[in-house]
Amino acid sequence: MEKNVLHDIRLKMEFLLLCAMLVLSVSPAYAQRNRTIHGIVVDENKEPLPAAHVKQVNDDPKGSIAAVITDIQGHFTLTLPYGTKEIEASYLGYTSQRIKLTATNDYYIALQPSTELLDEVVVTGYQTISKERATGAFSKVDAKKLETQRLSDMGSMLEGRVAGYSDGKIRGVTSMNGLTTPLYVIDGFPVEKTTNDGYGNWIESVPDLNMEDIESITVLKDAAATSIYGARAANGVVVITTKRAKKDELNVSFSATLTVQPYDTYADKYLAGSSTMVELEREWARQNPHLSGDNVQSYAQTVLDNMSYSSLGIRNILNYYAGHISRDQMESNLTNLASQGYRYYRDIEKYGKRNPFSQQYNLNIGKGTEKNTFNASVSYRNNQLEDKYSENRTIGINLQNSTKMTSCIFRRIPVQHFR
Repeated sequence: MEKNVLHDIRLKMEFLLLCAMLVLSVSPAYAQRNRTIHGIVVDENKEPLPAAHVKQVNDDPKGSIAAVITDIQGHFTLTLPYGTKEIEASYLGYTSQRIKLTATNDYYIALQPSTELLDEVVVTGYQTISKERATGAFSKVDAKKLETQRLSDMGSMLEGRVAGYSDGKIRGVTSMNGLTTPLYVIDGFPVEKTTNDGYGNWIESVPDLNMEDIESITVLKDAAATSIYGARAANGVVVITTKRAKKDELNVSFSATLTVQPYDTYADKYLAGSSTMVELEREWARQNPHLSGDNVQSYAQTVLDNMSYSSLGIRNILNYYAGHISRDQMESNLTNLASQGYRYYRDIEKYGKRNPFSQQYNLNIGKGTEKNTFNASVSYRNNQLEDKYSENRTIGINLQNSTKMTSCIFRRIPVQHFR
């Protein structure tokens, strides 16, 4: 009886030892296993978001992170360590979202726009109200976000900072023939810059404004803006507030920006050289059925007379077949042309192009009292464009005087001039 009990105990110990060995051998392989998940990232309108960023959430700051970018249809495939619990999806202008992983391998991620309201107030043009009282969709770009950058136009200032703003439009294409650009309101006054392109088409452009004079920009994006500015606000409203002097302070500021962009044709990297072109022209002659037979001379002369080909290589070949030059002359001419390399592009670079160089200078002066504020700014911009014989110079003058006539009546006199 006692022997049987000892035998049973030994069998159980051997079984437990075997199980422990199996666990120890399987655990490392199990820890190294990965899982692959799939999904799609969409916006608030269930439209796919291409180039959205999807990454693994790793609590270990020193650990590696798996990440991927969505394709043009918003789809992604991401391989993760088996123990990953969360992933995070983000997109420019949208609020990042964390998703807890479950047993499923397919995920549908919907991101919401990140509407940046003013820290304390929202400027609509006619009034300044707290963000708690504001209705509709607003986006804000303030001076603090622009202090480290020198931007030359309004499009560069709003692109990438206001969700939905693209190619000068806020709400996309809203009309087939009418205006699709937003309404610009500067210090409470709607401002439009309408020009004719010379073909009977009226074009609405961004008003002339010195970027250094801007204090903040509020973009009204939804239909609530039409209740303030009417039908013209159907394409959105860009409300601009310019800088003003503070009470009992004299503000003087000066800034200079110099930008150089080296010019290069990159011809030797992306374009065919003269030797390659001559070889292609020789191949054209070999494959041309009209350059063999009894009517070769007549065909070659007709093509020359009609100026069908302007290439010197082909015209040399045609001159040979038309009987104007000998084969040795043709070969000599083609060899000379093939030795030119990238001379055409180098001559353009030497005689017609230059390194684009732009310089911008801004001077701002402001003085404020209890009842009056005065601001003056002068800007000078000189852009030496890529074309050597073109130039772009602009001088801008902005004068503003605000007088507090009563406790609730202000008189503001703005004067702007750009040339």
